[in-house]
Amino acid sequence: MAAHKKIDALIFDVDGTLWDTSEIVAESWTRAVRDNSELDYTYTAEYLRDVAFGKPMDEIAHILLPDSPEEEIQRISRACFEYEDRDIREKPARIYEGVRDILSKLRDEGFRLYIVSNCQLGYIDACMDQCGIKDLILDQLCFGETGAIKGITINKLMERNGIKAENAAYIGDTKGDQAASAYAGLCFIHAAYGFGRVEDPDYSVSDIRELPKLLKEINSED
Repeated sequence: MAAHKKIDALIFDVDGTLWDTSEIVAESWTRAVRDNSELDYTYTAEYLRDVAFGKPMDEIAHILLPDSPEEEIQRISRACFEYEDRDIREKPARIYEGVRDILSKLRDEGFRLYIVSNCQLGYIDACMDQCGIKDLILDQLCFGETGAIKGITINKLMERNGIKAENAAYIGDTKGDQAASAYAGLCFIHAAYGFGRVEDPDYSVSDIRELPKLLKEINSED
């Protein structure tokens, strides 16, 4: 477990932690691939949750467009992300129950709230708009801005906000989130209600509404 003092900064993942856009993205990518290539792929929400979500954009493109030449992967994936960006602005995603209320409660209790994701530019904004949490989030950073692994992106956000590792926790749902937390030296809280399974997280919640109680317990530990 990452050593910590009192936690007062919380950095959230997006997919599988705050919301679930897998149905929207599956349809977007299927339509984009068919509109922009001769490929006849059909993506499902379950497949995206199992193999794609949580990974950096460039890695997702190679997973979902296997055996295509690199130039084609880049061209088609650009179209896929464009379709996705438009669709998540226009279609309602599944927002986990209690997101707005819990983040508002945590902010009122003195926690500083941030978001770091492996997504493209604009995706976090779409999430914050649909979840109604833009006023609660102090800063955000994503792969689309840094082009780096999530651990590095977390470190960059921490540096520019003066966040110390011993005072912060990352809340995410996948092994990649756990690895990124370890890289950045943070306490990792597993969102077990999300897409991924992990081994030996520092802490775990089965519902985002459990966070305030857990954090109170963490901060009362010797």
